Amino acid sequence: MTDPGAEASREAIAAERLRSIRFVGISIAGALNLLLPLVVPAMQAYQSDLRRYAAYWLIATAVFWATRRSSRLAALVGVDVCLVDMPFVYLLQASVIARNPGLPAAALTTTMFHGPAPLDSPPPDRRDGPGGPR
Repeated sequence: MTDPGAEASREAIAAERLRSIRFVGISIAGALNLLLPLVVPAMQAYQSDLRRYAAYWLIATAVFWATRRSSRLAALVGVDVCLVDMPFVYLLQASVIARNPGLPAAALTTTMFHGPAPLDSPPPDRRDGPGGPR
């Protein structure tokens, strides 16, 4: 007999792998980073380094692909947020701030890069409390 909690966790991880909307969010943010300054020239000050964003997108693509094909890697879903997303968010934002040291609004553009990361987090199970499943 299988532990219902362990089975539920495996099912949640499998579902998470299939719906990984963080990758979609990263792709949309990258498209906005590329296209918005072309459409609205005033946004050029807020555009992050496209080479860094391309590296971020390629690594996110590799993580997305790997976690969909490997159950061992899928068990690490969420760790990639602190190992990939947050360092790249810092690098992308640092490039904007370095180019615009006197523009306070540049620091606020971090929201565009932080936005996609939490979208991949599974919703909490309301039945779980401090003591585990009820």
